[in-house]
Amino acid sequence: GFETIHRLLDQAEPAAGGPHPLLGDLVWTVLPATAAHPARLSLHRRKVLPVEPSHPHLDGQLDRLPLPIPEEGAISVGSWQLTSSLGPPSMLPPTWRSRSDPWRAFLDADQARDLVLATTRPGLQIAPLGLEGRRRAVGDLFTDHKTPPALRPVWPLVLDRASGEALWVCGLAVSHTARITPQTRCVRALAWQPLGSREQTPMSQAG
Repeated sequence: GFETIHRLLDQAEPAAGGPHPLLGDLVWTVLPATAAHPARLSLHRRKVLPVEPSHPHLDGQLDRLPLPIPEEGAISVGSWQLTSSLGPPSMLPPTWRSRSDPWRAFLDADQARDLVLATTRPGLQIAPLGLEGRRRAVGDLFTDHKTPPALRPVWPLVLDRASGEALWVCGLAVSHTARITPQTRCVRALAWQPLGSREQTPMSQAG
């Protein structure tokens, strides 16, 4: 009801957060203001995200994880697909280092052979590019990028199957471990795109 909504808004200001219990399986969450949106109040079911993200996420897919990623091909997760392809370093576009598209990554294929799609877990770390191999907690990375708490449990990560090491926190950071170097012989390109869009390989997207 109207009065309940205003009471929740009064409780919510100025902090954001949630989910907070309301009635039965119904909860409420306040999402912080961003450059694109003012602060928002969402009434939603406990196991549902407060707002449908405009980028890849694994909400509703957790029972399928970890999900093997083919070397060549694509996997579908919800309304998104993750495409993988292999190619020589000569196929890298001139702007590949700029990370103009954070949902595309280029890895050394020898360091990224057997990959799985997963989510984070307590204590998981990554050695982000630019830190010369120094490691950081994935949770701290989320904090740095102001990733909403409701999205963190369903944020897509690409892991090495054998070691469990994070090689790509999708959209946020690529691992120093799997970086492209002058010694790279083969590139593994990964890219997210909406399901149903005209399929391209990550290498062709890059060009």
